[in-house]
Amino acid sequence: MERNEVQSYIQTNMKEDKDAQRLERSEIVLKKLVCCRNFDLQTFLVALLKEQVAGYYDPQTKTVNLLNWVDADSQRPVLAHD
Repeated sequence: MERNEVQSYIQTNMKEDKDAQRLERSEIVLKKLVCCRNFDLQTFLVALLKEQVAGYYDPQTKTVNLLNWVDADSQRPVLAHD
């Protein structure tokens, strides 16, 4: 998978996630206590995950997705984990 596919997957699942309200509440707390008022937690998390995720399991399709920017030697432990 490519980075833009990962980003699309994350954004879609965040919208459909049961814990979306918890994410919104966390953003409010962060804005009040830690970050600036215009902090967008969802945008931050999507950008972070897009760069840090090496692979993931999609329970809907029952598929393990490995990301194409991760070299083959690094994909082995990701595949074993997921």
